[in-house]
Amino acid sequence: MKLLLLFVALFAFSICGDIALGPTPAMPAAPSNIEVLQVYNLPYPEEVAVDSTGTFFLTGGNDGYVYKVDILTGESLELLTPKDFNPDYFEEWNDADVRAYCNGDDLAKEPECGRVLGIKFTSLSLRRVFIANAYFGVYKYKFRGLGTKLTKLVSKKGSFINDILPYGPYVFYTDSHTHKQRNEVPYVVMDLESPAGSLNVYNILTGQTSVLANDLYFANGMALSNDGKYIYISETTAARIRKFNIATMTMEEGYLASDLPVLTDNIYLEKEDCCWFECANTGTLLVPGYWRQEALDDLLKDSVAMADFISTSPAVHLPIFQSWIVPVGVILELDESTGAIQRTIFDNTGKFMLAASAHKLDHDEYIVGSVFAPFAIRFRLLE
Repeated sequence: MKLLLLFVALFAFSICGDIALGPTPAMPAAPSNIEVLQVYNLPYPEEVAVDSTGTFFLTGGNDGYVYKVDILTGESLELLTPKDFNPDYFEEWNDADVRAYCNGDDLAKEPECGRVLGIKFTSLSLRRVFIANAYFGVYKYKFRGLGTKLTKLVSKKGSFINDILPYGPYVFYTDSHTHKQRNEVPYVVMDLESPAGSLNVYNILTGQTSVLANDLYFANGMALSNDGKYIYISETTAARIRKFNIATMTMEEGYLASDLPVLTDNIYLEKEDCCWFECANTGTLLVPGYWRQEALDDLLKDSVAMADFISTSPAVHLPIFQSWIVPVGVILELDESTGAIQRTIFDNTGKFMLAASAHKLDHDEYIVGSVFAPFAIRFRLLE
């Protein structure tokens, strides 16, 4: 079902027609030399958020739970449960019953169990986290102190909230589809209203929420620029990265990077050390995704063939589509100042890196999570 979700989103994008993908990029000749250091068994983890000390990471599973995972030992604990996000529905349920129901086996249960897609620490407090739940809204969570640990900031149902980015008095969040939920998208045959993604902001000081940009193609991951002036936004089905100006609260003309060889997902900026008054955009942007392949590109450019393809039985078209996406995983490292690809980390075996999110640690180590695999991994690149 996860593959069908992406497939239908791609279909909607292809028939809308204002994006022209270039020739299908040549796939790397050989996979990168990767040494796997740790495998974390998790239920299809989405974004991974590493704390500033590098000792643990947080991630959301397809079961509606949020997990805290020790990076070195691999030990994990349930930090938040579906009861925390949907207390009214699960009010009379005990923990064991919630766990049995919310086990990630059925996409139709997601509106009750929820699905955390975006999660990020704030730079102002090491123990404060902002969370985007695709079904219920935007939250703030604090590890310590008195009072309620989980606070809902934005209540939003009937859409597809994806990633989140706290910055100063603002909490920015993307909505991949403004009027369809995550579990509804696979059942849409033709969404002629696409693109229907948006960028939004919640003002912590005023409590007001505003829409900043509409008509985005599967608005997905976000990252703050090295100088703190821009937000980079992944448009998954357009294979590109947009650039939003925080000072003017407007989308910049053009793109940081476009016609990329991958369908982009979450993004992460590896920042360069600098003083606040002299920072330049000289960081490295990690862009995980799924390599575009010729059969998929050809289909995306032919709306009639796409309609015929989607009309066949899922038993027929899903295995074909899966062969185009999985097991080819990739992380692009882009120069923040130019958008040029500096390095491609590539895995065509499906064993290591079905990347939907990536975080770079010290010593050329990475932590990668994916909605297509029941694990996250920590690996090192070997030259």
